[in-house]
Amino acid sequence: MVDTLFTSKSYVTSTFANEERCARLVAAVLGVLERGTGPDSPMNLKALMEGTGPKRQRRLVHAPSTVEELAIGAWLDEDPRRRRATWVNDRRTPILWEADGKRYSPTGLVAQMPGDGTLVGLRT
Repeated sequence: MVDTLFTSKSYVTSTFANEERCARLVAAVLGVLERGTGPDSPMNLKALMEGTGPKRQRRLVHAPSTVEELAIGAWLDEDPRRRRATWVNDRRTPILWEADGKRYSPTGLVAQMPGDGTLVGLRT
């Protein structure tokens, strides 16, 4: 319901920290519980979700700084797929790394790279 009301990029914590959002969320949930989710329901969640349309995927390419290139450039060049990823709609693991086909959090992806991770940053 949070995604439906406030977009899939919103966070539950920001919703609960905002009194107006909490009131809207409660009203919507209670409306669904009272009226159901049938096709004639004013809170037809299926219709609301279908109306959002397909999401555009964001492609990420790691472009290391000079210091990063010195530290991990050779490792990145061993497999060019290590430089590319796709942003997916997932709050916990939003990065689909092309190198291994697995999803990671930004910190989790950095942990897959050699060294202590302090030199690596992602850019879109």
